[in-house]
Amino acid sequence: MNDFEIIKECKVAYELLNDLKDNCELLSDEDTENRIKINKMMELLSDLYSNAWEILASNNDTYKQLQTNCKDRFGHDVIISDLIDYAYLCEKCDENEYTTECETDGVAWWLK
Repeated sequence: MNDFEIIKECKVAYELLNDLKDNCELLSDEDTENRIKINKMMELLSDLYSNAWEILASNNDTYKQLQTNCKDRFGHDVIISDLIDYAYLCEKCDENEYTTECETDGVAWWLK
């Protein structure tokens, strides 16, 4: 598995866990033990994502994999975010953005 596949798989798993944590009716508010387990897994995924992103960003050849065809609300080109909680990063503004804040082709980068 290459570094791009790592960030993609981590993002998919992170989003699924986040959705379960926030919306699963089987996890009650009192189910702190399982919520802690989910949070720990999300932290691990975040660390793996960050490490793989740094490796991609540090090399001119692999940096290209972080580039997208998306634009932010100001029309700036955005790349894949360095933070797993966000979808995109505007390097010009140094601002992380959610998918809804950017003009995409209708599909988030990690679902392509």
